[in-house]
Amino acid sequence: MFVLFFSFIAALALYCITCNENEAINVNQSLRLLPISDSKYYLDNIFTSIATLAYFACLEAIGIGISFLLAFQFDGTFHSEVMTSYEKSSFVFNVEDFIVVIQSLILLVLFCLLFYLMLSFLNFSSQAIISFLPGSIKNKSLLGFIRVFLVFILIWALVKGIRALTPIFDAPFAVFFQSTSSNDLLEPISIFICFDLLFIAINLFLFNQYIEPKEKK
Repeated sequence: MFVLFFSFIAALALYCITCNENEAINVNQSLRLLPISDSKYYLDNIFTSIATLAYFACLEAIGIGISFLLAFQFDGTFHSEVMTSYEKSSFVFNVEDFIVVIQSLILLVLFCLLFYLMLSFLNFSSQAIISFLPGSIKNKSLLGFIRVFLVFILIWALVKGIRALTPIFDAPFAVFFQSTSSNDLLEPISIFICFDLLFIAINLFLFNQYIEPKEKK
């Protein structure tokens, strides 16, 4: 339990750090001098961050597994409790459960990717809006107000988009699966894929058109 608790805290901290680092890298003047297009530069930044999180999650899983095996082997009380719970349980891990686990992992990755993309969108779009304003009214307070306003617009658009896309994906799934069960995650996975692709396209446009690298001091 201690390993699970601190792993969760460490994963959350790593995620917040990578979010902050991503936006700093996007406008880093030195890194933007690399012989690579702006689109590839941005995509490489985002997907390497996702790969880093996946690698960290694997390390966490290995650590939790080792801790469990050590406790199971050397702690008699824990060993007996686990065996008793297993004997009383009627749960049987089958292929369907394995598919649900894989779907859950994919959904988690898509959610993390969408969060990265939303942060980039807030940063890029606010910078794009600020660039059209007169220099005399450009300040941090105005930039903060624009970002807060965009957050509300973004939340509203996501809610509307999910409501609009759900019936579209629900119909074909009903044909193949007859009924959409609580464990069927294909519908939300498809919705998240649509949003990820949409924000990738928007962010690439904003990044190529309006984001200028800054000298890192």
